[in-house]
Amino acid sequence: MSIFERDTCMKPKLFFFSVILISQFAASAQNYLDYHREILQAEKLFFVRQFDSSIHSYKKIFTKYSKPFAKDCYIALQFAAMRKDTASATLFFMKAFENGVRWNDLSMGFQVRELLGNAEYKKRISLLYPIYRQKYLHNINYAIRDSVEQMIVRDNQAGILTNQAFFKSKIHRNNKLQYEVTDTAIVHVYDRNLAEIIRISKRYGFPGQHLIGLLDPELEQHDIREEHFELITLILLYHHYCSYFFLKNELLTALKNGELLPTEYAMVYQWSYDAGYYNKNLGKPKASNTLYHFGIQCDYSPPDKIYNHFTNPWYYSKDSAFVNKCRSEIGMQSLQHEMAKKMFARRNDIVFDFGYMNTIQ
Repeated sequence: MSIFERDTCMKPKLFFFSVILISQFAASAQNYLDYHREILQAEKLFFVRQFDSSIHSYKKIFTKYSKPFAKDCYIALQFAAMRKDTASATLFFMKAFENGVRWNDLSMGFQVRELLGNAEYKKRISLLYPIYRQKYLHNINYAIRDSVEQMIVRDNQAGILTNQAFFKSKIHRNNKLQYEVTDTAIVHVYDRNLAEIIRISKRYGFPGQHLIGLLDPELEQHDIREEHFELITLILLYHHYCSYFFLKNELLTALKNGELLPTEYAMVYQWSYDAGYYNKNLGKPKASNTLYHFGIQCDYSPPDKIYNHFTNPWYYSKDSAFVNKCRSEIGMQSLQHEMAKKMFARRNDIVFDFGYMNTIQ
């Protein structure tokens, strides 16, 4: 029996999640690929100075879809603040708090800080925060979140051991410095975490942004990075390069159901091919710069999608038309839109990059 089979046969510590996911099922009727495409259109309107139309579009989107994303609420808030539109900003503040934006997150953007410079207006917003923050907290499935938290604690401990192992096991292959991790205590943690994510995802759906919430210093049992609007489970998927291959259907469903951002989906996809690629000479998977002797194994074939997102640049494609086609299929911004967004951010002091390694756009 393989490690994967052995782990999946084990009963999870949290055998029964009592929270009924009524809101998740209701939201599944909405296609969030359309949501993301509509968000991109709202951004474009603002970039071409159709400010009122853009802000109106955001209002329609946040009303139409039951699960807006924190980063979109915050971007809309920055746009309203930039226009000194306090009425729209108030609505976007409420939507932001309701979807995981914390009070401390507000200070990220200059435009929002400036808007809250008005003491009277800041007081009004501060009174709204606990009301809408409570709505966000009420919708989290804490049983599943606690289970994922336990995985993060194990992952952090394994990470410390991994760093130690790297220094002890430097090797050269084909004139390239590589690291090999054979410590069973380390790889078993990553195997076990992946097996548990698979179990949860098969039964309850992928534990995404709305099901279990975002990383949050007020809720965590472990140290977290100073980043914003980050999905808890991302680091776990990053640490096991077989994650995408065992969760293809669940990740795509999460994308369509409003639990996963297109950029997050693209990262998980490209992480998997970055960590282990198809080596034609050996005819088997081989890690790009780190070798883990995982018990859970997966077969690699050449990737049929390229998103040019996050991974090492030598995995990027120069075929921008193909990259844009792949991105469009998952509701992700085009390369041109991404560049326009970066230019707009620099010129107008707007924050667009959030989350893990600031790649959630």
